[in-house]
Amino acid sequence: MNIFRLMIGTLIVGLFSQLYAYAEQPLKLEAKEGYYQFPFFNTQTPVWSYNDQIPGPLIHGKVGTTMVIDFGNGLKEPSSIHWHGLRIENAMDGVPGVTQDTVGPGENFIYRMRLDEAGTFWYHPHFNSSEQLERGSKGVFIVEEAENLPWSQELIWLMDDWLLQKDGTIYPQFNTGRDLMHDGRWGNVPTINGKFRPEFMVKPGERIRLRVINGANARIFSPHIEELPANVIAVDGRPVTQIFPLNRFV
Repeated sequence: MNIFRLMIGTLIVGLFSQLYAYAEQPLKLEAKEGYYQFPFFNTQTPVWSYNDQIPGPLIHGKVGTTMVIDFGNGLKEPSSIHWHGLRIENAMDGVPGVTQDTVGPGENFIYRMRLDEAGTFWYHPHFNSSEQLERGSKGVFIVEEAENLPWSQELIWLMDDWLLQKDGTIYPQFNTGRDLMHDGRWGNVPTINGKFRPEFMVKPGERIRLRVINGANARIFSPHIEELPANVIAVDGRPVTQIFPLNRFV
């Protein structure tokens, strides 16, 4: 079995359609409490999200430009945003106690980031991360190439898993002894872009770039694509030196 444990990967495949919304520059992001409807329950699940979206808004930028993001903290505890994988000015990296102070409840922080490298990245809190991420605070950040590339379309999959209780709420104990003794917190509901077993429609002959991000705390995803050619062209947001088949990804 091929083990698919990457924070960020990019494949060339012949499948699927896109499911996201573009974000304009400058962009406002607000962390806040809200609700999300999973298909298993009659009631909505309390979550912490960005702009009331699960996952957070898809952020698109162009290489060579500057992204300005006004982050507002609507939570009842401090937070910040870390731009996972982006090589940016240290002061904008979003790590409290290292590169910035925490953003307190009701406060704002302006992130200004020069986008020098194209790639697939994601963003999430870097304060009380084990809880804030597991309550839903995460999203995808794409830096597009300056030139147009020959894809029929592009898909983005933020893969995750949620630890839900029978009443539909998120299991409220984080960093338990069991989690710490093992490899982290495992959920019981895997999702793609917040959806359980979503379907994607495609046309014959399409050539699609699939961007895959593993946003789970500990789960190792092992996907396989049947009867379609799939090649890995980038890992962790960076192009590989030599393109290789997905079935060789270990």
